[in-house]
Amino acid sequence: MDDALKITGLVAIVSFIILSWVGIVAAIKVGKLFENISLTFDTLKGDVADVKAKALILFEDLHSLKIRLERTLDEFSELKGNIAVSLESVTDLSEQITKSVENIERRTDKFISIIEPIEKVVGKFVDSIAPTLNYTGGVVSAFSKAISAFSGKLLKGKG
Repeated sequence: MDDALKITGLVAIVSFIILSWVGIVAAIKVGKLFENISLTFDTLKGDVADVKAKALILFEDLHSLKIRLERTLDEFSELKGNIAVSLESVTDLSEQITKSVENIERRTDKFISIIEPIEKVVGKFVDSIAPTLNYTGGVVSAFSKAISAFSGKLLKGKG
C-alpha cells in the first residue's frame, strides 16, 4: 500500500509539474499575443489621428479657396465699376466689358455656389467624425493600456 501511495504521489507531482510548465508556456504566449494586440491598437490609433488631421486640412483648404474666390469676385466687381466710370464715352466697349464682367461674376457665383455645399459637407463630415475619432482614439488607448498592463503583469509574474 505504501508503494501505491508513493507512486500516486509521484504521478501527482509529475502531473503538477507538467501542468505548471504548460500553464507558464500558455501565459507567455498569451502575453505575446497581448503585446501584438497592443501594437495593433497603437497603429490603429495613429491611423485614426491621421484621418482626422487630413479631414481638417481638407476643410481648411476648401475654406481658403472660397475666401480667395470671394476676394476675386470683389476685385472683379471693383474693376467693373472702374471701367464703367472710365469708359462712359465709349458705350459699345463699355457694354461689352460690363457683360464680360457680369458673365465672370455669374460663373464665379456658380462656382462659389458649388463650393459652399462641398464646404458644408466637409464641415459636417469633420464635425460628425471628430467626436467619433476622439472616442475611438480614447477606446483604443484604453485597450492598449489595459493590454500592456495585463501583459506586463503576465510577463512580470513568469520571471
